[in-house]
Amino acid sequence: MPQTAPLTPIDGYAHLARTPQGTPIIARCPRMRVMDVAAAYTCDFTPDEIQVDFPFLSPPEIYQAIAFYLDNREEIDRALDAPSAFARLARRG
Repeated sequence: MPQTAPLTPIDGYAHLARTPQGTPIIARCPRMRVMDVAAAYTCDFTPDEIQVDFPFLSPPEIYQAIAFYLDNREEIDRALDAPSAFARLARRG
């Protein structure tokens, strides 16, 4: 079985961690990025509505992701504005 790189805990956010690339994620669900929760939050979804879309996340995980976003808005907004690798490939067409 391949080894996975260790996650780095984020001080003050028990439910969050950073990937080796520095991406903030939900520690229990390494494929769930904080920016995914933040994207829903910036579209005026409430935490309860976010949980409907992401039922595998607990309320504390959602609230911590939102708190991290509010505390680190510039970092997360930059990530939300950056085109994904898929979008860059689609434009090359």
